[in-house]
Amino acid sequence: MQVTNFLSEKKSIIIEITILCVFLGALYYGYTLISEQTPVTTENTSQQLYGPNFTMLFKVINEDRVVLGPLSFMDSSIARQLEDFSEVISPNPVRGRENPFAPYR
Repeated sequence: MQVTNFLSEKKSIIIEITILCVFLGALYYGYTLISEQTPVTTENTSQQLYGPNFTMLFKVINEDRVVLGPLSFMDSSIARQLEDFSEVISPNPVRGRENPFAPYR
């Protein structure tokens, strides 16, 4: 009888402590996942740091003009099947209240 009486009186405290322990355990588990050290690998330093594609990208970016290629892809059957769902939104002639923050009368 004493044990059940003690548990009923301290039920909310026991639940709170259990939830706190689960929460702290989840935080610790998340911290261990984030803080895992990845192995450090070193490569031969005689290799070029930038590949030919990266160098070409820098050359293209440094150009002042951008040349777009021909739009021949728009003549394909897939591009012709595209539909235009855009709508023209016209201004609404009905205006709302002058002061929308004023109390409603």
